[in-house]
Amino acid sequence: MYVSFDTLAFDPDGPTGIIPSVAFFFDPNFGHDSGNWYDFGIVLLPAGSVVRIQPVELPEAGFLDAYRHGGEIKNLEVESVGYGVVPIFNQPHGPQVTFDGIRRVVRTNIKGLTKSWVLYNENYVATGGGGTCYGDSGSPQYIAGTHKVISITSQGDPLCRATESNTRLDTSYARQFYGQFIDLP
Repeated sequence: MYVSFDTLAFDPDGPTGIIPSVAFFFDPNFGHDSGNWYDFGIVLLPAGSVVRIQPVELPEAGFLDAYRHGGEIKNLEVESVGYGVVPIFNQPHGPQVTFDGIRRVVRTNIKGLTKSWVLYNENYVATGGGGTCYGDSGSPQYIAGTHKVISITSQGDPLCRATESNTRLDTSYARQFYGQFIDLP
């Protein structure tokens, strides 16, 4: 397994910026509970292998709940990042998808919140940029303009144009998993 932070995931001249992992882990509870998929994973990289990249920050416990209780959750601007496919609608034989390996960023707002999920609108007309799609799984959603990651891409609708459900990182479940590997705020 490897990681790349390059803008282009697949360079025609060959891969660039590849960092081999030293280990990776996923939550052994993954997929056992329909209310919480425990969709957590981590890739460990060699010490000193990542340079010129600002590290991400994880949220404090209950971070999103504080926004929900204050009524501010739907005004919180979020950036989704990923290398997934791009849907093309209004095609003669129905929607199509293309993949070009380019990292994309889209701004959106939170549509809803459950105990395990952050719900985002991935409708292009509503957001002006769409949302995540196939191939974006595991990609982060940041508070816009920060390095604070509040969720990771988990699932969306089959045509990538309605609601996506992404795993919250401020829950006790997330903290239990990630606390095994990194210091938490």
